[in-house]
Amino acid sequence: MGDGTARACASLAVLHENRSTIARPPILGCGAASGNGGTRFLFSSGHGLRFDYDYLNNARADGAIMERILVQCDDQTDPSTGIKIFAPNVSLRDVTAWLFNGHGIDFHASLPTNANCWRMWNVWSSQNKGSGFHTAGSDANAGVAFGCSATDNQGWGIDDDAFLGNTWLGPHLDANVAG
Repeated sequence: MGDGTARACASLAVLHENRSTIARPPILGCGAASGNGGTRFLFSSGHGLRFDYDYLNNARADGAIMERILVQCDDQTDPSTGIKIFAPNVSLRDVTAWLFNGHGIDFHASLPTNANCWRMWNVWSSQNKGSGFHTAGSDANAGVAFGCSATDNQGWGIDDDAFLGNTWLGPHLDANVAG
């Protein structure tokens, strides 16, 4: 689409094969990602973006970087999470997850997946029917979020259920139904 929108009718998975020899180019958008223009990935209901960890086939998104992207659902009828992260060392910068029927951003991993050591800077999660930011499992720990915002979500602004916990520095939380 000419307005900077990429429309997807299925979930998008980010994988890198043979992680020891392939460089991981970042997923870069342009402009602002806080709902004010920029690059937008628009998903149909029931779909979202996944940073995957396929241990058996050595196809993993370890160390992936995504910047200046708005991830949006165009219809909240089927359950979906905006961004699901099952890989370690994933970084999100100036990213927004908006209008999903599940969580906005979900770091959810236990063996055999691993989402440890994630990083987020200036990430927004708004108007989702789940929590804005959700972490869960034995391997979604040691993450750090800097200046992230969760507003108007039906669940928690931040729901950190990871085994060892994560660090949230300067979060902005407002009008989330669960707290």
